[in-house]
Amino acid sequence: LPRGAKLQSLRSGEVDAVQAYDVMETLRLGSDFGAAPDVVPLESDAFPDVALGYAQVLFAHRDALQDQLHRETLRAFLHATFQGWSQAMRDQEGAASAVVGLQDHSDHWLNSLEFARRSTSLSCSYVKQTRSCGQLGVIDSEMWERASQWLDGGVPVETTLDTSVWAAGDRVVDAHPVAREVRCEAQQFAREAMLKHGRPPKLVVVTVGSAALGHNHHEGARRLQMIAPEDCSWFSKVETGKALGVEVK
Repeated sequence: LPRGAKLQSLRSGEVDAVQAYDVMETLRLGSDFGAAPDVVPLESDAFPDVALGYAQVLFAHRDALQDQLHRETLRAFLHATFQGWSQAMRDQEGAASAVVGLQDHSDHWLNSLEFARRSTSLSCSYVKQTRSCGQLGVIDSEMWERASQWLDGGVPVETTLDTSVWAAGDRVVDAHPVAREVRCEAQQFAREAMLKHGRPPKLVVVTVGSAALGHNHHEGARRLQMIAPEDCSWFSKVETGKALGVEVK
């Protein structure tokens, strides 16, 4: 199906399901149907062997990267790109307004400020997941390798990823990959607990003292907006627990 026709084919009942971007097309379907559509992520329990890695990746030819001028040009482009994303996170209202001013009419978009706000917020959440030691847009080599092996196990990962082009540096240690592994383990334990006991595990957070912490902190909402997605942040413990399959109180 042509991209411009797939949502209409779903609305009409011609097809039962379509691939969609959940930062805009699912929002458009929700607006059309008056309720959020059922979404099955391709990386989920429904497809346990799928390893997608990253979407919307820019590729450069290896030969071009041997030229220092080309490498510096690419770095300058990436720097400007993720400075833009950082600005969008700081001022999501301004980013949404800019998108509305540039977006043409399409089948998968509603050109309204509210729609752009929601789409911008969701997009920023994905970009936050690429943060490494404070730097946005860094590709995790282990995640890349898993996706590469799933797509084509015969291609050595070192021929497809040059981490020296855009990375946080050799003198820092990135804890994000470890955090992702811990989250995956927690999700698995929560699933096992649900199967065994018929209810999700429960975490009760008790705050001792009068200082505001987490979402109660006076900068909690702002830090959540700037630093981490809503489903993996100290500043949104209930939503984070829900994403892991844990009931947080």
